[in-house]
Amino acid sequence: MYGSPYAPPQQPGGGRIPFGRSNLPPRAERLPDNWDELRADALARNPQRVCHWCCKPGGTDLDHKDGNWENNSPENLDWIHSWRDVKAGRSKVNCHSKKTGAEGAAARPRLNRPDEVHPALR
Repeated sequence: MYGSPYAPPQQPGGGRIPFGRSNLPPRAERLPDNWDELRADALARNPQRVCHWCCKPGGTDLDHKDGNWENNSPENLDWIHSWRDVKAGRSKVNCHSKKTGAEGAAARPRLNRPDEVHPALR
């Protein structure tokens, strides 16, 4: 598979990047120093922790609504249900996972193929 677009990613010095790893620093290192204050502000704005995805109370994850983890403005941060909420019975849906999947699907390039007529209908 030389030159395959599906070849595993390479580290700068050569060699593969282990599965599930990226070149981003760990999540805790990416959070701003005032993250606890941002969470407290979000809780003050939305004490019921209403999920911005499904509009039901009880979200436990503070989500970047625009998907940009560097944008920590108060308007961009709101609560969302996670797998922890599903496990605890607070939500039937992992809204955070659904939102992330929708963002990934929207970012993927689409095939611009012409509509085809089914062979039986020709």
